[in-house]
Amino acid sequence: MGALPPDDPSCQALHGGMVPTDLNLASLAGDVMGALTFHRVVRNVGLAPATYTVAAAVPGFDIAVTPSTLVLDKGGIGHYTVTVNLNGAAVDAWNEGALTWSDGTHVVRSPMALRYRLLATPPALWETTPDGNEAFIVQYGFDGATSVRQGGKNATRTRSSVAKEPTGDGLAACQAQGAGTVSFTFPVTSSTLAARFATYDADTSGFKNGGTDDLDMYVFDSANNLMGSSAGSTADEMVSLPSPKPDTYRACVVGFAPLGGESHFTLSSWVVDAGEGASQFRVSGAPDQAQMGGHAKVHAKWHDIAADTRFMGVAQFMQGSGDGAMPVGATLVGIDTTGTMGLSVAGASHKRLKAR
Repeated sequence: MGALPPDDPSCQALHGGMVPTDLNLASLAGDVMGALTFHRVVRNVGLAPATYTVAAAVPGFDIAVTPSTLVLDKGGIGHYTVTVNLNGAAVDAWNEGALTWSDGTHVVRSPMALRYRLLATPPALWETTPDGNEAFIVQYGFDGATSVRQGGKNATRTRSSVAKEPTGDGLAACQAQGAGTVSFTFPVTSSTLAARFATYDADTSGFKNGGTDDLDMYVFDSANNLMGSSAGSTADEMVSLPSPKPDTYRACVVGFAPLGGESHFTLSSWVVDAGEGASQFRVSGAPDQAQMGGHAKVHAKWHDIAADTRFMGVAQFMQGSGDGAMPVGATLVGIDTTGTMGLSVAGASHKRLKAR
């Protein structure tokens, strides 16, 4: 027995436009907000008819497979559904297990990896217009009160310079604040919704002189723990920290290969606190009460973003309301009206590696 390839006509006829968890892969993996369903199609590739019986287990979850038995002719196709329900799994921890089909002689194993999440929301949205409205879907993994904290602000632009880092190990150089690095510190409080740090090709001397500066970026907390990194082949680098813990963070820029041995660049930074920029950025549509597995269509609205500006709005979603509420997710909305946006990073910490 084997899985049909996704382009098999039987798969296309069954699914049409499918959700990601229904891609006809041998493995089953996903985030669980209360419950999750997978659909799969298989074919008997044996030389004779066979009857397969299923077994499935992942710690912290109840797994039900329908049907639990597949009776397949030689070359026959079977369909089954896997329903996952939460049963004690810890929040944000991946749990591994397997689903197996056996006919008494042959065993077909599908690895499973499941994670209980309190909230699913797009980590980042990217826009280029001074006025707009973007809708996105939020899914909840808890029951009870919920709320949204929001804010937004223009980038703080800091000019600096960095020489070529001599060892080729930018991470170690930044940890030691050694030659070929320059660091910037940013205090974060309990009111902070998100922080982001970025450099852009267009803001470097190498670009302005007709070439390219290769800069890298590493962000650390006050204990020198690495919180995020971005190390591409240009100066387009970005690290985002949604819902950071109160601390003083350090963004370190490395001169990996600056044109002419030195780069003059501008660091763009955003440390967005709740309530900032209320006249320019607002979020609506989130409920006051969440239902496990429920969805909400949320709208981010912005207006009067000045030309040649990089603005970031943040919607931070909370479990609970008032002083006792806990952040469970955030969507960062980047609005770039400079006409030179070189980054569209869908994640809190953008990580790329280059050959050393």
